[in-house]
Amino acid sequence: MDTSVYKRETERRAYQRHLAKLRVQLLRSDTVPLQLSTSELSMGGMHLECDSAKALLLAPPGIGAGQQFTTRVILSTRDARRKALTLSAMVKSVIQTGKDHYRVGLHFVQFFGKSHELLESFIEAQDF
Repeated sequence: MDTSVYKRETERRAYQRHLAKLRVQLLRSDTVPLQLSTSELSMGGMHLECDSAKALLLAPPGIGAGQQFTTRVILSTRDARRKALTLSAMVKSVIQTGKDHYRVGLHFVQFFGKSHELLESFIEAQDF
C-alpha cells in the first residue's frame, strides 16, 4: 500500500491524530442526545463512527456540515477513573465508509472548564 498520500495529509494537520475508542455524547436543544464512539482523537478534533440515521442528523440534506454540538467525551484514565470533557465541536465532514457506516469529522471550537487541560493530559499519558 502506498502511504505517501497519507503521510502528506497528516503532515498538514495542526495536531497529531491518535487511534482512540472513546464514548461521546453530542447534545443540542433540538435533538435527542446522540451516543457515538471515536475512532481518532487529537487536540483539534476527532473522528466519530456512526450509521446512516445518525449521519443524517449530523449533516442533514440541504444543510450539510457546519452544525455545532455541545460534546461530552468520556476519558478513562489508567487508574480506572473516568473524566468527562465538555466542549463545542463543529461537523466538518461526513464520509460514507461502508454500506451503513459513516466517519464524521468534528473540529473542536471551544473547550469548557478544564477540558483542554484534561484532553492534553490524557493524550500525553497514552501509549499510542
